[in-house]
Amino acid sequence: MTLEPGEFERLRSLHDRLDMREVEDIYLPLSRLLSIYVDATHRLYQAQRQFLGIRDRKVPYIIGVAGSVAVGKSTAARVLRRYWPAGRRGPRSIW
Repeated sequence: MTLEPGEFERLRSLHDRLDMREVEDIYLPLSRLLSIYVDATHRLYQAQRQFLGIRDRKVPYIIGVAGSVAVGKSTAARVLRRYWPAGRRGPRSIW
C-alpha cells in the first residue's frame, strides 16, 4: 500500500518525528495484524452465536490507543486509520 503525494504530510502533526520508514516498518504490519485479529474475533463470535442459537445484534469491536502525554497516540490512530483495509469484509470501521 502506498501513500498519495502529500498524504504523508497530512498524517503528521506538529512536531511529529514520524517518517515513511516508520510507517512502512511498524504501522502497516500492525494494521494488517489488527485486521487479522478483528476478523478472527468476528468469526469466533459468529460461530459461538450460531452454535448457541443466539440471534442478537452485532457488538462493536473497539481498539484503544493509550499512552502518556505527547507520545504519538493521535499520530498512531491517524496512520492506522489510513492503512485500515477499506474494502474489508465483516465488521464496518467507524473512526
